[in-house]
Amino acid sequence: MIKPYVIVLSQFEADVIFGQHLATQCGFQFLRAASVPDLERYLIDRSNSLVFIDVDSKESQSALHQVAAVLRLYSNPRFVFGIATKPIFDLVESNRFGVFGHYYVRNYDSFAMNWMPRLCRPIFSPESFGVDFYKDSDASVHKIELKSSRERGVLIQVLDKYLVEKGVNDRAAQMSLRAVDEVLMNAIFDAPIDSGGVRYRINTPREEYFELKDKERVFVTVVRNLEFMLVAVRDQFGSLELKAATDAAKANYRVKSYDSNAHAHAGRIGLQAIAASGTSYLANCKPKAYTEVVLAFPYFRSFKETKSVFRSFSFNIQDSSIKI
Repeated sequence: MIKPYVIVLSQFEADVIFGQHLATQCGFQFLRAASVPDLERYLIDRSNSLVFIDVDSKESQSALHQVAAVLRLYSNPRFVFGIATKPIFDLVESNRFGVFGHYYVRNYDSFAMNWMPRLCRPIFSPESFGVDFYKDSDASVHKIELKSSRERGVLIQVLDKYLVEKGVNDRAAQMSLRAVDEVLMNAIFDAPIDSGGVRYRINTPREEYFELKDKERVFVTVVRNLEFMLVAVRDQFGSLELKAATDAAKANYRVKSYDSNAHAHAGRIGLQAIAASGTSYLANCKPKAYTEVVLAFPYFRSFKETKSVFRSFSFNIQDSSIKI
């Protein structure tokens, strides 16, 4: 099998240097595209390539139409990363083309160096679910099966205690917990669909107690890596809709302090608020089978770190008939 490529189209040297590092860490080959014609020439016979595109410089903005046309012909959103300095959900131009399955904030800190190779290696795998790709070899792993809606709050409290023990800044910890709770609520209330495709729990009050039966049960894996924590939440419906997710990201959500009390009513937040928490977000979906969302966040020592930390946002739809 031919080694995959990392191809970078960017005027920023930092993007190129990081692309080279990423290729080395993943065991991939590296190419720098100096122009859109270069990108097309490289992709014609290298379909197994991860493509990294600067999307927020003036030069790249003016070329996005051409870039999108090339990517539609020769690549797949699962393999394409948009790189930005500004908040990625403000990038209206790049979002509307529908060719980017991933975005990340241009801040190549130690977390970026640690997280991105783990994110990229399994992209070409036919079965990229599970936390094994993302955990340290000696990480502490805990698996939980949620059998009732009430257990969501209990789990949040357990995570809260662990973050306190780890010395995580309290305000940063509450933001991370809010992000985890949003993903849990999505799995419990938004994911379930009946045979007609109707989301039958979407209007259920979030504080209501009910049992999770059979297919409704939610599987959570908590991984304590040395430098960052992972929380993976898997439902058994595979009903993730990318348009709904990105629409939520555009909303002007206001993030307030989070109450981790198990009986507190938790309001919905979107991806924009998850981004504000300093959390990286990966959604793997096999339609009509399962959706697994993986959240990754460092052990923040100060709230300020949540604003400057590297963040990635990825949507990996296994069924090629579903367009991102």
